[in-house]
Amino acid sequence: MDLKKIIVTALASTIVSAGAAVCEAAETVLLNDALADTSKIVLNSEAAQMEEVDGGITFTDAVDAVASFGQISGSIESDMSFELEGEEWVGFQLMSETEDQRCWMTNCYVIVVKAGNVEIQVFNAQKGSGYLANYNYQLPINEKINVKTGVIPMQEGNYIFIKLGDTVFGAIDENNIMQEEGYFAVEGALDGLTLYETESVEEDIPCAQITYDPKENKLSAQINSDSGAVYNWYLSTDEFIYDPIVKTTDPQYFELVDGVDSSDLILQDNEIGKYAFSVAKVNELNVYSNVCRADPVEYIFNNGFIGCIGYTNGFAEGKGFIYDSSDSAIYPDFLTENAYIPLRGIMDGYGCPVEWNEADRTVSITTPQGTGNSTLVKFSVDKQGFIDFKGLMGSAMTDVPKLINSRTFLDVYSTAAILDYDNVFIDEGSGLIVMMKPDIELSGDEIRTLCDRIELGE
Repeated sequence: MDLKKIIVTALASTIVSAGAAVCEAAETVLLNDALADTSKIVLNSEAAQMEEVDGGITFTDAVDAVASFGQISGSIESDMSFELEGEEWVGFQLMSETEDQRCWMTNCYVIVVKAGNVEIQVFNAQKGSGYLANYNYQLPINEKINVKTGVIPMQEGNYIFIKLGDTVFGAIDENNIMQEEGYFAVEGALDGLTLYETESVEEDIPCAQITYDPKENKLSAQINSDSGAVYNWYLSTDEFIYDPIVKTTDPQYFELVDGVDSSDLILQDNEIGKYAFSVAKVNELNVYSNVCRADPVEYIFNNGFIGCIGYTNGFAEGKGFIYDSSDSAIYPDFLTENAYIPLRGIMDGYGCPVEWNEADRTVSITTPQGTGNSTLVKFSVDKQGFIDFKGLMGSAMTDVPKLINSRTFLDVYSTAAILDYDNVFIDEGSGLIVMMKPDIELSGDEIRTLCDRIELGE
């Protein structure tokens, strides 16, 4: 896949569940009434003032102040201009529990806009607080733009969004932490913000989601639009660093995928484990998706074999199975750093018929795929080597088969060859055994996740 490196100016985070993205239009409240009668705006700071500037209202001496516009549900819209430098910020409180407290002192969603990024956070003392998304974004400074923000209930959870001019950012709170209607407020460096009257723009707010299909090794962007969206896709590079706490990344370590403008991105084997996001052009709007990882655990679980030394259960391409009725397990061979797997049990897991010939003590396996027209694999339990390997005579075998409790055990590398897996992963610490086609490096957390699935059988 050809990649063209660019400096990405924005990105989203948070992994969302599968399903269509449907952001139905919510009732929009214009801030015009409050601007026409500023007595309706409640400031929590006696030092803060409001004054008319060039047809708009700006706040002065209002750093660290909160300006409440009342109990408002749905979406809020106004034209605005920002004058922010460094770490100065303006926060938009959504569904706030109180009207005069800072975001971290009350339950609410808050969208923090800075000169260089947009953060979407949730604060809730009982249910947990944290980042939902963090976008790197170059905010237009001293330029009047239309701003629309709000919370839209969806099947997947609450969609918290902000439209800044021609760009839409959003994140989904899958836990639906905030459910009660509440106040809309603006906080932060309010003297860096001017509000202007605007006319309502009747529109659905597009939202884009990426989901990963591990079976097909494919990323798919879903958006609530039938207007023929055009997509740009971005993949992380090897220098990429993901911060799971603030859900952000350094954008210079993403590359534009060249030549792909559709909603699907087919990945190569060496792209498993990478992160991706898309930017969809919809009705002149640039809609940023979540960041989604091509999860190697999900890929292996759905396309390979996982088992563990000492366990009698495993998974074959996402389907759980028990090796056999005798409770045979995987046995380690510490001398050769190999492991032996109960052959009939695993072949039954893959639907491969196994026949035993007592006369010449040979095992014959009919495999799903073969070389040429042959699907037969045949070997003697008394010798090292295949008699017939899918039409290839005399093919090598890593170790001599073992007979344990009258059952045939074959080493994991030879078993992988029969099942057309090119790579074997053995973790000495946990005893995890993985057979897969691509060569995937697994982290400690990923090893633990796969081991937990084997232990729990799910």
